[in-house]
Amino acid sequence: MQRKALRDQLLSGRTSVDALRKQGMTDDQIRELITGNRLLPGEQPWTYEGARITVKTGSEPDLQALKRAAEIRKQQLDVERESARALEEARRRGLTGFARDVAEV
Repeated sequence: MQRKALRDQLLSGRTSVDALRKQGMTDDQIRELITGNRLLPGEQPWTYEGARITVKTGSEPDLQALKRAAEIRKQQLDVERESARALEEARRRGLTGFARDVAEV
């Protein structure tokens, strides 16, 4: 029952592998806990000899995406600056007399 409770906690994310190691569990015991299979005495742990697959998660952005995001941010800043300048010019054109002279300075 204790092993089932530990397995449920581990798979649900309430505990971590590091926490189990701190409790004194070995890597083999943790492996048995995750897979649910106990090794018989003298039996070697199962190893996969096939091709390795690397899965990228959302937390690992690639270099091209980072470059694209930086370029987009740069273009957005340029557009914001241009629109701010255009707004100021439009306001200056609307002013007359002394207010226009002050705005130009």
